Amino acid sequence: MSGVIIGLIVCPYFSLCLLIYLPFATFAMKKLMGSMIAGVMSKFEMNAKLGGFTEELLSALKLIISFG
Repeated sequence: MSGVIIGLIVCPYFSLCLLIYLPFATFAMKKLMGSMIAGVMSKFEMNAKLGGFTEELLSALKLIISFG
């Protein structure tokens, strides 16, 4: 916020022109953040499934070794 105030004091016309794009940039960043969060959550879900599969695989391997 202080950067906006300094910009308005030093060069008000340029700062006001840049402030016009602020709502569009905010919307774009929210969309980007939403897609990134969705990607991370899907990766977490896949890691959870893979962790369960790996645990079963290691458990079966231990069982085979114990009978060996």
